[in-house]
Amino acid sequence: MVVDNRLNPSSQTGSQVNHERPSTFTAVVAAARSRVVTIALRMSPLWVEIDGFARWVEDGVPTDRTHPVVVRVEDNDSVAVDCKDCQPLGRWGRLWRFLRGFGIHELELDPRLECNQVSDVLTLIFGERRRLRSTSQRRSSRRAAQLLSDEGLTVACTVTRLHDHRLTISYSYCMTRFSGMVQWFKEHQTDLRDHRALFRAAPRYAAVVGLAPMAVFSIYAFNGSWSLLLITSMLGAAVLGGSTYLFFMTVGSLEYDNEEKAHTLQQAYAQVKNYADRIRSDMDRARAVQQRLLPDLSAMPLGEKLEWAASFVPQEDVGGDYFDVALVSPERIAVVFADVSGHGLGAALVTAMIKTTFEEWLARGSVLIDFVRLLNQRLYCLTPDQSFAAVAVGILDAAQNTFTYCNCGHNPYPYLVSVGKDVPRRLDAAQLMILGVLPDIEPKPATIRLKSGDTLLFATDGITEAENELEEEFTTARLEHYLVDNQRLPLQRYVNKLVESVDLFTEGCRQGDDRTMLALRVR
Repeated sequence: MVVDNRLNPSSQTGSQVNHERPSTFTAVVAAARSRVVTIALRMSPLWVEIDGFARWVEDGVPTDRTHPVVVRVEDNDSVAVDCKDCQPLGRWGRLWRFLRGFGIHELELDPRLECNQVSDVLTLIFGERRRLRSTSQRRSSRRAAQLLSDEGLTVACTVTRLHDHRLTISYSYCMTRFSGMVQWFKEHQTDLRDHRALFRAAPRYAAVVGLAPMAVFSIYAFNGSWSLLLITSMLGAAVLGGSTYLFFMTVGSLEYDNEEKAHTLQQAYAQVKNYADRIRSDMDRARAVQQRLLPDLSAMPLGEKLEWAASFVPQEDVGGDYFDVALVSPERIAVVFADVSGHGLGAALVTAMIKTTFEEWLARGSVLIDFVRLLNQRLYCLTPDQSFAAVAVGILDAAQNTFTYCNCGHNPYPYLVSVGKDVPRRLDAAQLMILGVLPDIEPKPATIRLKSGDTLLFATDGITEAENELEEEFTTARLEHYLVDNQRLPLQRYVNKLVESVDLFTEGCRQGDDRTMLALRVR
C-alpha cells in the first residue's frame, strides 16, 4: 500500500470535537513538524521495534480472521495475544514500555492492516506524545483530540481510536489518486468504458508509444545535432519511465480497489450465507412441524372397514396443501382436504389455522355445515385479502355406507371410482365458493352412497396442472383415465403410481405447485 498517494479523508471523520480547519500556514508547519518527528523516530532504537511489530502484523496475522487481533500489554513486560498461530511478542519491550507511557494496555488490530499503516499510526502517536499526555485542553492538538474521541482519527487509510486504555486501529478503504484518475477517465471517455472497447483500442495506443523512439531518430536524421539528440532522448526516456511508473501505479491501485471489493463481497456473502443457514434451519423445523400436522396413515380410523393411502409432495420445504381425518363417532369419520393459495411458509401457516379450526369443531360437535362456516369466518378474519382456501370436506358414515360432503371451490373435484365403471364420478353436487372471501356463506351438503370396493380420491390442482417442457398440462382428463385404468391396484400403489405418472409426464421439469392426494377405499 502506498499511503502517500492516497486521498486523506481525515476531514470527513464526522468528529464531534469542535476544531476549526487549520490555515494553510498552520498545515505547512504541521507537515514539516511531522516530517522532522518521523526522521527523529527512524534514527532512534524505538523505530526498529516499531518496524518489526508492524511487519509482524502484516505477515504474522492470518488475513482470513473474521475478528480483530487483541494484544494485551502487562506491567511486567509480558505480552499476550489471542492468536494461536502467531509468534510471541515479548521481544519488543521498548515498544511496550512506550505504549504503557500513555496508559495503553491493549491493542486491537484489524487483520487486514499492512506494515506501513501500523508504523504510520505509531509514528503519529510518537509525534503527539506530549499532547496526549497533557491534560490541558489548550495544549491539545486537533489530531490528539480526534484520537481520543469516539469517532477516532482517519489516518493512513485507518480509523484509529485511543480510548479506555485501548488503542484500536481499524482498516479503512480510501481511494488512491490513481483510482481517481481512472474514475475520471471512465467518466470522460465514454467510448472506452467497455472492456471490449479497451481491447480494441490497445493496438492504437501501443503504436503511439512504440513510435516515440522513432521520433528521436527522425529528429537526429534531419538535424544531425548530437546535443538535440541527447535532449530528445532524455525527454523520451522520461516519458517512457513516467508512463511505466503510471502504468504500474494505476494497475496496483485497481488491484487494491478490486481487493477491497472482493473483501466487501466476501463479508456480504458471509452475512447472506449466515442468513440463509438460519432460514434453512427454520424451514427444516417448519417442515417437521407440518409433517406432524398430517394424520398417521398407520393409525387411521375405521381401519378394519376402510383402506387409506396418501401422498404429500410440497413445491418447497413446506406447502399450502393439507388433509386430515378424525373419528367423529364410533362409525363416522370427518375428512378435510384443503389447498391454500400461495406456497411456502405463508401458506403453511394457513394450513395450521385449518388444523386448529378442525380440532375445535371436533370438540364442539359434528355438524358439517358448522365446520364450513367456522373455517370460512376464521380465514376471512385472520388472513390477508390475497389468502383463501379451496376446501373439500365430508363425513363418511360406515354404518350407513354414505358420504356427505361440501366442495368449497376445490378443483379438481373429489372422485368416486366404482368397480366396473368406465368413468369416475365427480362429486360436484354440493358446490360452494372458496373460503375466506366473504364473511358469511350458506353451505348445502350432498350425500352419496358407497359400496364395497368403491374408492374416494382427493387431489390438488398441482396434479392436474403439472406442466411438461411443452407447457402442456397433465389435465383432469388424464387423471380420470388413470383412475379408471388402474382401479384394481392396491390403494397405496394406486396413489404412488399416479405420482410416478405425473413425474414421467413432466419429464423432470420444475414442480410448479404442491402435489397432494388422499384416497380411501371401502373394504
